Amino acid sequence: MQVSEKITRVGSIAEIRECQTTGNKSLHTTIELKSGEVISNFSYKEILVRSNYLTLQKLYKISQTVGDAHPLSTSIGGRFMLKSYLRGTLIGLRIMQAYYKQLLLDEIKFDFIDAEAYLVPFFEKLGYKTIGTIDYSIYESSTVMVLDILNIEHLEKVKSPFQSLYRNLLKSK
Repeated sequence: MQVSEKITRVGSIAEIRECQTTGNKSLHTTIELKSGEVISNFSYKEILVRSNYLTLQKLYKISQTVGDAHPLSTSIGGRFMLKSYLRGTLIGLRIMQAYYKQLLLDEIKFDFIDAEAYLVPFFEKLGYKTIGTIDYSIYESSTVMVLDILNIEHLEKVKSPFQSLYRNLLKSK
């Protein structure tokens, strides 16, 4: 099935493609980039030795949601995307299961994501809870969600496929 797209140029090397069916947007380069090629020069006011987590904490409402959880106990997965022909297959679920297993191995306690509205039910079935929205300039607003990774009671309640991964990890320790 061929899906029609609206293409909007956004400079000499990029375009935004909008699916006419779903309204989803994505940013693409219009030229081939070579490894190490500089495509833009910029100046800076300050270089941070450590990443500034504060901006992301505010954007994802981390402090309000998980309190004093140390930044090393939280993860921001951001947005997950699949090619349209892979949607409706088990690929998305398998990727999320592998992602959840890695979160467990990395001893992450809370994972934050932002999802398009049509994906909220999928993430809710995995165990994520809605906590707000983010408005992007090139995308429609996204739903901000959080997963309390070790909350087995909630995973059981929503019948999350993650619950078996959690139990298997406990057995192996």
